[in-house]
Amino acid sequence: DAAGMTILRATHTSAATGWTVAIDVPLSVVSGAINRSLQWWVLLAVGALLLAIGLGVLFGQFISRQLRDAAAYAIAIGQEQPGPTLKAGTLHEVGLITEALQDAGMEITQRMQHQRLLSGELNHRVKNLLSVVQAIVSLTLSNSRPANESRELVMLRLQALSRSQELLTRSN
Repeated sequence: DAAGMTILRATHTSAATGWTVAIDVPLSVVSGAINRSLQWWVLLAVGALLLAIGLGVLFGQFISRQLRDAAAYAIAIGQEQPGPTLKAGTLHEVGLITEALQDAGMEITQRMQHQRLLSGELNHRVKNLLSVVQAIVSLTLSNSRPANESRELVMLRLQALSRSQELLTRSN
């Protein structure tokens, strides 16, 4: 303009009269309003970003706490120790993991009990078999037979015992 100020001009021509109307607004007035509006939008965006980060951290801690509990339970299972009591997970996926770990823990406990039972049964049977071997050897060895004949008889009887054990195992 004449005063040296930068202005924005808007014009409009009326369809009814054909007159043209113009308005001049100093750029400083328009840019000040735009700058204030832009500042508010930037502040709002930064606030929303900080809120999103804060909520993300809280949510991450919430998930990681449940997963840490599930991991501690899994470690306890691996060490054949009772695990901590697991609460049902608030998140569906964590709940599935928790449920699977509890099922695995119960199954491992049952298998360990079954293994102890089988081990005890095997120990009992081996002791019985060794008692039979001891009886065979003591009945076969006598002072009246030569050592070679006694050794041959012990071997034949042990082979017969082996065949009978194989038949018993095959027929359950």
